[in-house]
Amino acid sequence: MKVKTSITVDKGLLETVDKLSGRNRSAFIEAAVPVYIAQMTRQEQNAKDLEIINQRADDLNQAALDVLEYQVGLVKRGDLYRVPKPTARDPKRFRVFVVVSRQVLIDSRFSTVICAPVYSVHHGLSTQVAVGVDEGLKHDSSIYCDELVSLPKSALTHYIGRLSLEKLDALNEALRIALDIPD
Repeated sequence: MKVKTSITVDKGLLETVDKLSGRNRSAFIEAAVPVYIAQMTRQEQNAKDLEIINQRADDLNQAALDVLEYQVGLVKRGDLYRVPKPTARDPKRFRVFVVVSRQVLIDSRFSTVICAPVYSVHHGLSTQVAVGVDEGLKHDSSIYCDELVSLPKSALTHYIGRLSLEKLDALNEALRIALDIPD
């Protein structure tokens, strides 16, 4: 059920709304307000989560505290790292991974982060993101968002490069698809 209301806004803001909305102010505001509310809610949740993670960090990470003290603030979402033999089943001696965890977790004292592996084959799946020389790699490759893994922060020591904002947007979309998260 819709309710008619009126609001008072700055003239410049109203002109911008008119320009962006094609004169359908109500539809524009109806679409914009939920996005803003979701953003505020996410920020509040991130603050609560950071507090909880930091309170429990000693229990979760006692063995890795020295390494983590050094790394806090260095690792960023979208960074690429070369990791030696991440699993026994991986045929490669090294594998490149992209950090996909949210920054609040990366910055916490929690000992692991979620990463997506990079492979040299690109199949064109909607859950893959093409990367290459611009990201610090030797050749064209692909981030596989269907194969997420948790890696210790202590394994992220050989920095390769960072995704551009455009590639981060593509990564976010591929992760949304891989995890079946609705728009």
